[in-house]
Amino acid sequence: LPLEQTIDIAKETCSGLKFAHSRGIVHRDLKPGNIWLTSDGRLSWADLRFGNRAPGQCRPNRRSEMEIENKLKAMGLELPSVTPPPPGRAGAVKVGNILFVGRHTPGQEYRGQLGADITVERAHDGARQACLNCLADVKAVIGDLDRVKRVVKLLCMINSAPDFGQQPQVANGATDLLSELYGEAGVHARSAVGLAALPNGACIEIEMIMEVED
Repeated sequence: LPLEQTIDIAKETCSGLKFAHSRGIVHRDLKPGNIWLTSDGRLSWADLRFGNRAPGQCRPNRRSEMEIENKLKAMGLELPSVTPPPPGRAGAVKVGNILFVGRHTPGQEYRGQLGADITVERAHDGARQACLNCLADVKAVIGDLDRVKRVVKLLCMINSAPDFGQQPQVANGATDLLSELYGEAGVHARSAVGLAALPNGACIEIEMIMEVED
């Protein structure tokens, strides 16, 4: 190619890479073997703009719309409605691309102390419900559960009798749900601790930290 045309192609390549990045296209897929020319020797970045990509070329790194909520429906689950928090508090707070989700309990039907008056199996279900309550606040703040990039940390506080030691099995109700919804992105650090009491006699209380899209 003539030098002038080569320079033009290089400029268009840089412009296209910037545009691709803005659309969430993974850089590792933009390698020489995946860049092609039109019949007149120029790059057609319109193919990237409108999603008309050849097989194997430049895949967007994003879930399909409503994927997580569709998974919930397939599991027979749904997000509860969000209750406005008391003055001075927020259900979740976003700082940069990190979302801090405040504590959630599973509701009145999951009251009791482990090792005394509620079973591990029942509390496991309560952990899942508490996790759903957390996710409802996540959606209220970021608008779409598909915008979660990574579940970072889970803190599970379990209402426990002094000799109860199966807190991890109870917390698995939340961990298993996040793993089913987010796959590898749902793998998280976790603490599961026993407390002598929780507000309103709840069997479990959960907080979470997530990385979300900007």
